[in-house]
Amino acid sequence: MKNEKLTKGLLVLVLYILIPLILNNFLPSLTDSNAVSIIIRLVVDIGLIITFIMIYKEDFKKYTQNFKSNKTKIVLTSLLFAFFAFVGMIVSTGILNALSIKESTNNLIITHLYGMIPMYMMFQTIIYVPIIENIVFRKVFKDNIKNTALFILTSGLVYGIYHIIYNVSSPIEILQMLPYVVTGIIYAWAYKKTDNIYTPIFATFLYALVVFLINLA
Repeated sequence: MKNEKLTKGLLVLVLYILIPLILNNFLPSLTDSNAVSIIIRLVVDIGLIITFIMIYKEDFKKYTQNFKSNKTKIVLTSLLFAFFAFVGMIVSTGILNALSIKESTNNLIITHLYGMIPMYMMFQTIIYVPIIENIVFRKVFKDNIKNTALFILTSGLVYGIYHIIYNVSSPIEILQMLPYVVTGIIYAWAYKKTDNIYTPIFATFLYALVVFLINLA
């Protein structure tokens, strides 16, 4: 069972990293996208969601059964941790502003893309990211790290590093990962709180939906 969880986790991580690299090598960048490339990306994204859920299909059956029995708890916990994520993002961003550290390139690119391809970004923000990132950064790590504190901290740290690693141009910019680390820790905590992946998925969805609407305004 332990080896099976590790194998599944490694497969998910490899696919999560490799598929975008392949797409970026064969398709125009999102900032230069055309209708065909966006459709291809959308189909691949949906395929990746289905693939990850199928990899963990037995676990998702259990999560679904648990959700049916504990709807109120999971929904309320999701709302609470979505609120924690907002507060964490505001506080951590305020700290970066106080230190005169500029906004991460990842955030700037996302904000720019909202104006260019809003429908695809809506899918990415409120469907793809909540499902995929919680499987990759929460489920994979929780399955393979049994110590609660270590799981939560590792999950948050890796989540933060991943979101800034490709765009860091100076050592001080490493601190740009702070908002991601904070929200990553909060979502990992939400998962641990109910032991149901739907909790951080719903929390991420609620947070992402509000962020999407703000960026769209």
